[in-house]
Amino acid sequence: MFNAECATLKPASATLPCKQVDFNPRMFEESDGTPDLDADTRASGEIVSQRLELRLGLIVGVWNSFKELPEFENAKSEDMPAILKIKREQVRDDINDIRAFYDNHRHAKAPRGELIDERWAHFRWIQVQLLAGMDFFASYGLGATFGREDTIHELLDLDYLVPALLVGGLASCEKRRVERFRLLRPDGVVLKKPI
Repeated sequence: MFNAECATLKPASATLPCKQVDFNPRMFEESDGTPDLDADTRASGEIVSQRLELRLGLIVGVWNSFKELPEFENAKSEDMPAILKIKREQVRDDINDIRAFYDNHRHAKAPRGELIDERWAHFRWIQVQLLAGMDFFASYGLGATFGREDTIHELLDLDYLVPALLVGGLASCEKRRVERFRLLRPDGVVLKKPI
């Protein structure tokens, strides 16, 4: 999606054709085993793991910069929920702020911030990354350190959320993922397996 947006300077949804998916109810049944992976799939997984390691360092640096936001400076712990609520709404509602943040961190080949909005994968990616950083500090405090494995799992969850936001539908039972989706896409559809 990101490569298509860089190449065409249009939202991925406008340039990447996608056929409709018909859901088979059996897709949501639990499985009792994990299939064996072939060599090509394992090699592809290794490449993805290497890329995640690179992203890990970059995103932790961005998330740590949240500590420097004036709203967080000298904030009392009891004030943090209200501050974070305002910041989350800002991430949802302030297109120009997201564009400016994006321009400060964008890759040279990526589209300029003035072009992107909610229809773009780049825009949604920035939104979910910012929300994830805020959620981390809301859960663990501004002085917390990032655990490598947990943060990598978080990055994978965020990658899953970006296309869900673009298409307006999410299949998930994970509470935090559903909350982020509903915040950023209140008109979207959430498919959950009954518990």
